[in-house]
Amino acid sequence: MTIGNGAVIGADSVVTKDIPAGWLACGVPCRSIRPLIPEDSCLDLL
Repeated sequence: MTIGNGAVIGADSVVTKDIPAGWLACGVPCRSIRPLIPEDSCLDLL
C-alpha cells in the first residue's frame, strides 16, 4: 500500500489500501474522501 505525496490521513485511521497524492482520507478502514484544494491550506494563518 502507498500513501501519496501531500495526502492527509485523519487521526486513528487504519490505512488498508493506496491513498492517492493530494487527497484527504480518514476512517476505519481509511478511505479517500476528497481531493485537497488550495483553500484547505492553513499556512495562511501563520
